[in-house]
Amino acid sequence: MKRTATATLAVGVCATFGAIAISQAAQPTRARSSWSVARYFTVLRPARAAGSALANSVPANTAKSLTKSGTLVSGLELEPAVASQVTLRGAKNGWVVPGKRGICLVLEVAHEIAQDCNEAASADTRGIVMVERSNANISIFGLIPDGATVSATSQDGSQEPVAVEGNVFSREGSGIQSVSVRNGGGVVSATPVR
Repeated sequence: MKRTATATLAVGVCATFGAIAISQAAQPTRARSSWSVARYFTVLRPARAAGSALANSVPANTAKSLTKSGTLVSGLELEPAVASQVTLRGAKNGWVVPGKRGICLVLEVAHEIAQDCNEAASADTRGIVMVERSNANISIFGLIPDGATVSATSQDGSQEPVAVEGNVFSREGSGIQSVSVRNGGGVVSATPVR
């Protein structure tokens, strides 16, 4: 009787752990892999929860370049399939692309794809700031972590807050000298506009 109970218990334990392992393996890898970055960016949470491709996803060629081995961003282990689409003034389309070790802001601006990426350790404290120039006009786009704020400094030294919606911001103008991101901990990082 004791052997039967021990054998039954062992089979039960193995079956339980086997079911847990199979359950975890059956879950999409994106749910586990990009969480380290997504926890700092609210904009990524709806895409992760939905678990399906967006109607207007990252262009195929761009997705391929973001995941190609041997590139500057390959070490970030990006996952374009779970990108969140964002709207930014001055950009036709925009996406926030999470990864296991980093994050990218990808924009379609004037029929071109612009992207800037950062490692998770930097992105979760200072985000990403991109500067695009068109003649005398300057367009600034960015992605910041939850709780951060942004301000633009003009040539005369005055600062003006920049509106942030869903972790992203954009600002256009001609007299912008720098953009400052203040993270939730109060640390400020400034990006000069040259």
